[in-house]
Amino acid sequence: MTTHHLRRAAPAAVLVALLTTGVLTAGAAPGTTASPDPDSGGKPSARTAITPYGSFGAPRDVRVSARENGMYISATPVCSGWKSCRSWVRIPAVGIDLKDVSTTNGVLVPWPSSWREGETISSGYVHSYGRDLFGYGWYSTATTSLGAITRPYAARPITARLTGQDDAARTATVTGTATPNASIRRNGVVVATATSSGTWSAVVGGLSDGRNTLTFQQYIDGTYQDQTSVDVVFAPKELLTGVNGTTTTLPAGATTTVFGQLRAAAEITGPGSDATVRFTAPTGTTFPSDLTTIRGQQRPASGGDWTDFPADNLVGGVVSDDGRSVTFRWAPGNAGWKLTPGQEIRFGVPVRNPGTAAGTGELGIAVSGSAPQGSLAASATTPVRIEAGELSPVTRTGPATVAPGTTNTFTGTATPGATYDVVDADGAVIVPGGPFRVSDEGTWSFEAAVAAGATEYSFAIRQTAFGRSATSDLFRVPADTRS
Repeated sequence: MTTHHLRRAAPAAVLVALLTTGVLTAGAAPGTTASPDPDSGGKPSARTAITPYGSFGAPRDVRVSARENGMYISATPVCSGWKSCRSWVRIPAVGIDLKDVSTTNGVLVPWPSSWREGETISSGYVHSYGRDLFGYGWYSTATTSLGAITRPYAARPITARLTGQDDAARTATVTGTATPNASIRRNGVVVATATSSGTWSAVVGGLSDGRNTLTFQQYIDGTYQDQTSVDVVFAPKELLTGVNGTTTTLPAGATTTVFGQLRAAAEITGPGSDATVRFTAPTGTTFPSDLTTIRGQQRPASGGDWTDFPADNLVGGVVSDDGRSVTFRWAPGNAGWKLTPGQEIRFGVPVRNPGTAAGTGELGIAVSGSAPQGSLAASATTPVRIEAGELSPVTRTGPATVAPGTTNTFTGTATPGATYDVVDADGAVIVPGGPFRVSDEGTWSFEAAVAAGATEYSFAIRQTAFGRSATSDLFRVPADTRS
């Protein structure tokens, strides 16, 4: 041990007593060199006369726990033969110099303002520190390093906002802020790590149609801190698109097939059990009341001719009471049914035009329900030109004469499909059982008894079609009086 001179000589009797009682142990060994603390009092020149009474070792069990409000330092100083045994903590780079502190149970050292968040310093160390009987401080020349200490970032609340979304891929890009270097998790899985400036970003996939609520949790050093949520909304995937058809003419008094057309925007492996197809008739027209099935046609994306499906695609048709709409279940009857992107399909529905008024309109088709790939919702229209009907002139083709006293048959022509009554000059019906119907070829006929002795039989035809009625001129058929 190094010999020092006392500041002032201690009485010999006192030193002997101390050594005898064991309060001080001169030259205790083993140990490291003890150096006097020049700041603990007295004149340094006088203290060189003091011989240290104990020994030191480098502190043991040194541990540092970095916390937001400071570092918690614990260490076991190694001292023998001193009145007190504590520690001297030094981190010169930031001016930390804590002398004669108790570290056995730990001491909290606040962060100095010069130590930046996220900064790592490795120059700290600890001495064992003791005081002698006279209150002078001594310290071990041997030290124990505090190791690398990083000042943690102060906890910041996590934030998140939606910065992008890919509707086709069903992904969302979310960015936000958090505590620097914090772990950002979603459903327990790490999706991002905050940068040293506290920003983070993540791309989330596998999202579904409609509203998706994405919740992100912030973990600091493996400990949950807080969480936040952001919403992303996706419109249903478009599996089908409507194709507006070309104009179809609807002749008056006729039933014409009008097509509703669709195109596949993605692969569709089959409509679900909830899939329906609804048609709306053009204004002033109707669907046949017995319409229950439609076969349907398809053609490839490259175009070309339309071909029928192998089986009815639209089944279970229900026509509304007014005939203005019809709804089918979409249930293909052929195995392996599938639509590929760009493939077109169409369904032809019979539309009846009574011919009451000319004009324009449109056939509507609307699909609802789902497929394994998503929603089938789609709609389209096909424009139509509605022709008004014209009443054809009424003619009489026979007979040339009538035979009095017997039943005669009368024939002629009128508007195809019209209804008619046989009336007299005053408009009164003279042939019961009507109204009768003009054939699709435009011919009519009726039988009537001609009174005996009559010189002629006169009548007119009152026809009704296209919402209008008209009465022909009076026909006079002379009697055959030769017999």
